[in-house]
Amino acid sequence: HKKGCLKLEMTNSKTKAAPFFTSYGRIISYRHPEYHLVNNKLVKIEGDIKDSRKIDPKTTWELEDCNLQIKKSGKSLDMVMIKPEKVKNEFHTIVGKHTDLSSKTQRFNVGISGKWSLISTELGRPLLRDKKAGYWAFSESEDAGAQKFRWNARQMMTSIGKPLDENFERDTGYFEFSPD
Repeated sequence: HKKGCLKLEMTNSKTKAAPFFTSYGRIISYRHPEYHLVNNKLVKIEGDIKDSRKIDPKTTWELEDCNLQIKKSGKSLDMVMIKPEKVKNEFHTIVGKHTDLSSKTQRFNVGISGKWSLISTELGRPLLRDKKAGYWAFSESEDAGAQKFRWNARQMMTSIGKPLDENFERDTGYFEFSPD
């Protein structure tokens, strides 16, 4: 860093590689935590670094067209069409199925940190939670009432800490720390 300017350069050396961490959808320099990565430049974070309400969503990062797999079960998150008995119409929801990397129904856009929506790559729509009926369905509209998720200890969970189990079903409990 020369004369107050930070410069990003590609390297093949692990010892020269700069460490970063994620926070509220941003990629932040570990050595210069007042800066975050926007496009391909390090930009000074304006205002309170911890105030997620003041983060410009156009500067946050997400992962597109991802297969979300749990190695232990060998299953990936998958979108399927179902029609429960008490529901009038069919709808798309999520389940765990054996991983098929060529399956378009196993591809999703996800956030890297903070709260984010799960968006089906095939449908281009976010997952909603119908609180009365108790099921998740992909929305017909853009992001209205989308279920928010977050990462914790490499585990996908709802924004209030309800994890998905190894088969991508909603766990009945909350996130628990291992005694080890």
